[in-house]
Amino acid sequence: MQQDSSKQGVPVAKKSPSQKRAGHASSKQAAPQAKSQVSPDTLLAVIRLRGSIRVSVYVEQTLQFLRLIKNHSCVVIKNTPPNRGMLQKAKDYITWGEISKEVYDELLQKRGEKDPDNPKEMKKFFRLAPPRGGLERKGLKHTFTVGGSLGYRGEHINKLLKKMM
Repeated sequence: MQQDSSKQGVPVAKKSPSQKRAGHASSKQAAPQAKSQVSPDTLLAVIRLRGSIRVSVYVEQTLQFLRLIKNHSCVVIKNTPPNRGMLQKAKDYITWGEISKEVYDELLQKRGEKDPDNPKEMKKFFRLAPPRGGLERKGLKHTFTVGGSLGYRGEHINKLLKKMM
């Protein structure tokens, strides 16, 4: 009778389920953490550029959570991990970047509206005009890094905001 060559040699000890989970958890801890694009103490300006036709329900809900209901609406949010996650989810319909203090003050002065429920406070969003001179060369279907208008644009958001005020 012939024995299987794969079964010869050192017997393999089976791991208990708790040992398997412990080994799995340690491999997760060894994975590198994702780097943040911007520092957490900055404010991000987010502008919706595309409409709501053929938008996934999940993306539409994310846009509503961000208070971006209509085209050319803008919000200024804090740079936190949950906010960055929402921005990544809706990246095909919005553009965002770090807003400078001067542009933020100008935005409040020109486009800030009083809240009708609480006249001492401003509304949480801004209604902007379409950009004078148009968007970038490749338009609305490409990311900013390849010449379009969508996605993360860093400090260049200030130039777009000035065109839209």
